[in-house]
Amino acid sequence: MSRALPVLVALLALTLTPAASAIELAGNDLIIPIAGRTPGANGSFWESDLVLTNLSPEYAILRVTVETWIAGEKLSFDVDIPALGTITIEDFVRTRFGRDTAIGFVRVSNALPDAQLSARARVYTTGDVGQSVPGLPIAALARESLIPGLTGTTGNRSNLGIANPNATPADITLELLGSEGQRLALKSIQLAAHAIIQQEIGAAFQPHLTRGDVTVRVTSSLPVATYGSIIRTGSGDASFILGTTTRKSPDFTVNPTCSDPAPLIFPPGPVRPGWVITYKAGTDTKTVTPALMQKYGFAPTFTIGIYVATALTPEMIAGLRCEPPVRSISQGSHVSLDE
Repeated sequence: MSRALPVLVALLALTLTPAASAIELAGNDLIIPIAGRTPGANGSFWESDLVLTNLSPEYAILRVTVETWIAGEKLSFDVDIPALGTITIEDFVRTRFGRDTAIGFVRVSNALPDAQLSARARVYTTGDVGQSVPGLPIAALARESLIPGLTGTTGNRSNLGIANPNATPADITLELLGSEGQRLALKSIQLAAHAIIQQEIGAAFQPHLTRGDVTVRVTSSLPVATYGSIIRTGSGDASFILGTTTRKSPDFTVNPTCSDPAPLIFPPGPVRPGWVITYKAGTDTKTVTPALMQKYGFAPTFTIGIYVATALTPEMIAGLRCEPPVRSISQGSHVSLDE
């Protein structure tokens, strides 16, 4: 007969709640969707600093690889970051690559599967007006997302952007939605492998008008990073918006191919992001977790005993449910944990 483990449930609720109420930004393989050195509108020029943190106290020094793709060319360098330490790489395109202009996405990674990093770019003009662009785990990227709250009103300039970190082109549909959710425009593009696109919202959907508040829905054949940026024309003040993913319902899953998959649990209450993989009792998690990470490409937020908290795609969930060591997969942080 099973019973709840109140102490462990409370511990998981405390540790998981921040990740459930906010975007999970830590991992060992992160993408910053836009950074570099480039001319901007109205005579501005944009530069980028990288801020990297080693969140893993168990690793005194962590070797981190930073790579960016510029017009199909891969540029990279390694840095060592002390445990719980942070380094800032100012104007990295110029100081690390010796280039005056280059723009692309940045990938920050480490070979250790349980290492935890955070990364962001400070993208700013020579007038020192800028915005912070957070890195997010590659495993958290989705095929469908929304870029909400862009505005086409006078005094603002809104951009939408997409980064494709995959080794093959992505076929993408862009849907422009009005302030009441109505469709205003629809267009299709193909984004090359390791490429980015950033366009002013009006130019992206010409000749359709984009006055007022709008949202862009992005549907892609591959997981991509999406974002928006709103800049005040007068002051240059900028706001960065990460694309938001949503799960429509418990039916938004991929059917497992095995005959007896592990249960998929949706606790009552509001939908919460993130998943908890629960292993069967006696599982050697130190060997099983790295093997499953390598096979499916997820990055744990953290591990407690036989419980692994992480972001998962529907395809990952379908595969993991067929793995012999997996007892169940539960959505969000508030799950029932049994002996």
